[in-house]
Amino acid sequence: GGIFGGLGAIAAGELGFIAAVAVGAVGGFVGGFAGTLLNGGSLGDAFKAGVIGGITGAVTAGVTHGIGNIKMGSENIALKAAEYSENPGLYMLHKAAHGAVGGGISE
Repeated sequence: GGIFGGLGAIAAGELGFIAAVAVGAVGGFVGGFAGTLLNGGSLGDAFKAGVIGGITGAVTAGVTHGIGNIKMGSENIALKAAEYSENPGLYMLHKAAHGAVGGGISE
């Protein structure tokens, strides 16, 4: 996935679920494929790395999109930056959820 797979995760906040997953898959594939070729891998290795990156990017984007839609009671935890000052607990929960997903999927 690398940088290109991460673009899917970023886009997940601005796009619908299907579009976010598609962007994550494409970004992950391109990152894995290009990275392998640039490091001297064969075309077959590049394709394999691209498929793995695409799957990882799609999953990351889908889960990240879901985090943005989690609600606690009637409040969406993906609050606007200005609203975080009023509820720092939700801000910390939101950031912790994104960190857990990013760290967990990268392993």
